[in-house]
Amino acid sequence: MTATTYNGDLRTVVAGTPTGTGIAGADAKCMADSMKPVTPTGAIYKAMLVDGTNRRACTTANCAPAAPGVGLLEQIDWVLRPNVTYTRADAVTPIFTADWNGVYSIGSVVGSGFVNSISGGQFFSGMQTNWTTNSTNNCTSWTLSSGSAAMGSGSIILLDTVNLWNPIGSTGGNGCNTAFPLACVEQ
Repeated sequence: MTATTYNGDLRTVVAGTPTGTGIAGADAKCMADSMKPVTPTGAIYKAMLVDGTNRRACTTANCAPAAPGVGLLEQIDWVLRPNVTYTRADAVTPIFTADWNGVYSIGSVVGSGFVNSISGGQFFSGMQTNWTTNSTNNCTSWTLSSGSAAMGSGSIILLDTVNLWNPIGSTGGNGCNTAFPLACVEQ
């Protein structure tokens, strides 16, 4: 999670004027943030954020066509990789293991479940709870500080003895004019 919080216009500002796409601006914010680990040198960080055009996780629920791995074809510049265990910034504490489509769905054969939270706060995501783009709640592709945004939460929720973590989906009708951190993922 970034140390700095932002409103929904995530574009890069050059000479006082917002420029580029919201996704590119969010990625630049992840790269510049003080919370990212200092090692490995040269690591690239991207925002776990979608707009459906410049970055997309899934077009079908959980990227789940009939065959394992085929869901990867739905993705555009997606930040999670299949069968990778993601950790906190300490590079030791596991958060979850992505499934064969580079996402996590409850009951996944490969995904091991969300075992530790990222933080207790909400962050911009632009996704539905099934990893598809929420095309109406993404601050107009992350270029406006007005409207509403689909949010993720970095907390684990204990539900019927199963740890569920909601990195995606609307956790509230939060406004694009409210400042939130970004969830950044090392590439």
